[in-house]
Amino acid sequence: MITPMIFLSLVSLYIGFGAEHIQQVSTRVASELIDNNQYIESVLGKEQIIGHEE
Repeated sequence: MITPMIFLSLVSLYIGFGAEHIQQVSTRVASELIDNNQYIESVLGKEQIIGHEE
């Protein structure tokens, strides 16, 4: 019972003291969700996308 409490306390402290790092990660994830061209190119390949647009 004490282990989950310690774990959640450590996670809370990490979020509190490492907020800048978490903000950078969330900003990067949000920008990749908005502009998903890089993901599409990595899955389909650049040739597939160029061939599909023509």
